Amino acid sequence: MYLLEIFSNPKDLTEGIFGECLIWLLEVLNYLLKKNIIDYDTQIIFNINTLNYGSIFPKFINLKKKYQKYDLKSNTKISLVEYKKKANSFEFKEESFREANKIFNNYFTFDKFITDNVDKLNIDNNTIGIHYRGTDKNRDKFQTNPINKIEMLKIIKDYTKNNFFNKIFCCSDDESFINDMKNLYPNKIISYDQIRKNFRYGQKYSEENKDNNTYACFIDMVGLSKCGTVIKNSSALSAFSKIINPSLNIFTVSAMKQKWFPTGVIKVYKTKSNKIKKILARTMKRDCYNLNID
Repeated sequence: MYLLEIFSNPKDLTEGIFGECLIWLLEVLNYLLKKNIIDYDTQIIFNINTLNYGSIFPKFINLKKKYQKYDLKSNTKISLVEYKKKANSFEFKEESFREANKIFNNYFTFDKFITDNVDKLNIDNNTIGIHYRGTDKNRDKFQTNPINKIEMLKIIKDYTKNNFFNKIFCCSDDESFINDMKNLYPNKIISYDQIRKNFRYGQKYSEENKDNNTYACFIDMVGLSKCGTVIKNSSALSAFSKIINPSLNIFTVSAMKQKWFPTGVIKVYKTKSNKIKKILARTMKRDCYNLNID
């Protein structure tokens, strides 16, 4: 039986789940498929270990295809990080979301804990998804331009003033932002209860805290993919939701300065408000996808 194992060591994957681990995996699978090294029937196991989140499979993501027993001694192993050096990123265009979605759906499903908790949120097409990354990525001027809470709240008010909605699914690493949203929209806010803290860069946390944080990241991302519209600042988590749902209506309010898929391939939020346009003129400066912003 032909079997392929794709593996990584914790030191290979030191950044985020969506901006590094999963998108690299999809890019490598895309490369292997296009080079005819594998096809969609090739039996693959995934031994993906990360520094900050531990082993991704099968705790958080399950394989869609169940294979018969196999002899590990006879399989072919390839390194995710080594093949990433050969694999190009997906093309920097919206059609790539469907290509990435096809690959993801062929191999993977989310763990039942994730899907059950997303179902409990009761998100529907009249739900607005909001993702405000308020900590590390929001301050990284190599990647983006900072947008503060007050500016983000003004943009959300601009959207809700002009569009119908019945609830708002709010995701953020900033607890104060969640509280501000609850004060602004009483009885309209839904969110997944979690410790809103940045678990990154190999810091020492208990396995339970690591797992809870990772589950929360996946629940937020999948929840956003089920919303009618998503408004976000720069983050791979919310951008990845469009891979899960390529039809998702999603807008960014801060630039992605690096030509990275999927984070960069998000349309800019549009408004008639001159005050909001003034905010976006600063926060979207040097965006690599939305070149003409008015």
